[in-house]
Amino acid sequence: MIESSSLNEIEIRERMHLLEAIFSFTPDGLVSFNEQKKIARVNPAFIVLTNTEQEIWEGLNEEDFRAKLLELCHLEEKTDNSPWSTILHFLTADNAEGRVFAVCKIVPPTGGSFMHFHDITQSYSQNKRLNKEFWAHTAHDLRTPIASVQGFSELLLNNTFDASVQKEILGIIREESIKVIGLINKLVSSAS
Repeated sequence: MIESSSLNEIEIRERMHLLEAIFSFTPDGLVSFNEQKKIARVNPAFIVLTNTEQEIWEGLNEEDFRAKLLELCHLEEKTDNSPWSTILHFLTADNAEGRVFAVCKIVPPTGGSFMHFHDITQSYSQNKRLNKEFWAHTAHDLRTPIASVQGFSELLLNNTFDASVQKEILGIIREESIKVIGLINKLVSSAS
């Protein structure tokens, strides 16, 4: 019986050392809260990622922790049901946007909670750039046929043409309006 108890203690110690290593060496920021909802620990990565000192976080309750975070960043809460329901935009000293984190709160059944801060700065910036490029191309693709429709309709309104020329111009207007409708349909279907 004593041997079994010693083995369990050794196994528990090994698991604790493994968890300690994971907590200490993960590149993502981790903050653990005890059952009283006060910070139990912050890992070194959180300190580095937030460019803060360990002492400012010690003993804060969840509400004070959130208030302290809001001093350092802009909060964007998402309304989807993913566990990554919060995006934090940390600001640099000159209030420029710095790092961007996806935040997940984990509440295990054993009590307490954890907050996981995953640095998404690179993918967020890339997504922002791609989104900007997409809308720039889309605006260009919409302006071209609309400009044709506008120009040819003004031509018809301000001039008199024989029936064949008028029919040709109306055909161009129709083709360009079909292009606009096609582009709008693509936008709507891609948004779904």
